[in-house]
Amino acid sequence: MFSVGRASFFRKTPDIKGISRTGKLIAPDDGNSTRNGRSILPPTDRTVNDRYVTFGGIDFEGNMEAVLTHLHRYIDDPAFANPFWDRFRQRLAVATEAERPVADRLLLMHAHVYYMAELFEDNDDAGALAALRRLEEECF
Repeated sequence: MFSVGRASFFRKTPDIKGISRTGKLIAPDDGNSTRNGRSILPPTDRTVNDRYVTFGGIDFEGNMEAVLTHLHRYIDDPAFANPFWDRFRQRLAVATEAERPVADRLLLMHAHVYYMAELFEDNDDAGALAALRRLEEECF
């Protein structure tokens, strides 16, 4: 309805959860937002860095180096040589020399995570898989 007498031309909507009377969507209060600049998150005992909360405290370089150390044991070994990993080494060298080496190396590793996981699984390398899992959970 239009309310001409009050110079208001907004159509009113019925009270529906998540929609204001003027039809704008309202974000539900899920307890994970802030009010007046203060966090209303409950205190937590989490010791794991959570990238969905903050990137602070996440060691991107350390996590990448841990995985790359394991990876280089295989891809630098002539027994594992193949054109795929040769190309990966070339692209890694280019990413390392790039303007933003952390972001570029991280993107390259993200794009190849399944291939790295397969290589580590095929060789029963639990340490490498643990390092890769940590990189995935904290950085990707």
